[in-house]
Amino acid sequence: MGWMMGIEPTASGTTIQRSNQLSYTHRQRPHIACRQRSTTPRFAVACLGVSLSAMLLTSCPRHRVPVVAFEAQEEARREVDAYLAYALRPAGIVPPGIDFEPRRADGDGIWGIATPLRPEDAQWNQWPDGGPRLFNNRMAHLFEVHIYGDSLIGWVPEGTVLELNDETTRLVSAPSPEGLLVDLLYYAKSQVDWVLDGDLVARTRVAGPFRSAYMPAQGTEELVGLIGFPISGHADNAEIAEKHIVAERLTVEVVTPRGIEDLVWVFD
Repeated sequence: MGWMMGIEPTASGTTIQRSNQLSYTHRQRPHIACRQRSTTPRFAVACLGVSLSAMLLTSCPRHRVPVVAFEAQEEARREVDAYLAYALRPAGIVPPGIDFEPRRADGDGIWGIATPLRPEDAQWNQWPDGGPRLFNNRMAHLFEVHIYGDSLIGWVPEGTVLELNDETTRLVSAPSPEGLLVDLLYYAKSQVDWVLDGDLVARTRVAGPFRSAYMPAQGTEELVGLIGFPISGHADNAEIAEKHIVAERLTVEVVTPRGIEDLVWVFD
C-alpha cells in the first residue's frame, strides 16, 4: 500500500470538500442575558451579538450574573466534556508507521524539506496537566515545511493535500491556524455562554506560539512554517483518526513567477 517515489504529483488545485460536522455534536450558540446589580434599569446590559473573539478576550463585568436554563446548561456541559475527552486528552492512537525524519523534494527552481510532526509532541502544544494545549493527535496531521526558491514564492493552501495510504483518503490543508483552532474556540465560547467551569478560554489565549509558527501565504525567497491537515472537519473523521497509516504523500503547491509548482514528498 502507498506510492512509489517518482509518481506523478497530484493535479494542481485539487481540493477536498470537508464537512464542518464533528463526531461530537455542535449546538446552536445560545444568547445569555447578563444583569448588573444596580438601582436603575439603565445599568442592565446584555452580552448579545458579541463576536467570538471578543467573547474570549473579555467577559461580562464583575457582579453580572448570567441567567441560563439548568437543563440546557447540563446539555452544554456534556457536549464540552465530550469535546475535552475527544480532542484535549492524549489520543492514545497508534502513530503512523512512517519515517518521521526530514525529507527533501525538488521542483523547477524551488526545493523543500518536510518533516512530519505529531501534535502532542510539539513544544507549543504542551499544557500543565500533561495533555495537549490546543488539540491532540486525533484532530490533525502536521508537517514542518521549509521551501526555498530563486525568486519570490507563495504558498497555495487550496492546492496542498495529504493522502493517507493511497489516493482515496485525502485531507486538505488549513489555510491558517484558525482552521485548526475552530473547535477549541467554539467550545471555549460555550464555556463562557453557559457559565461552565474550565480552562478552554485560557488555552485560546496562549495559542500565539502556534499561530506564529504556521506557514504564511507569502514569503520572499523562502517559506517556513507548519502546515496542518484537520481531521475533525472531515466527513469520515472518526475512521480517519483511527486509521492505521503506513504511508503518507504530501503535496505542497507553490506559486512562483513561472507559474504553479508542486513539491511532493512520500513518507513510508
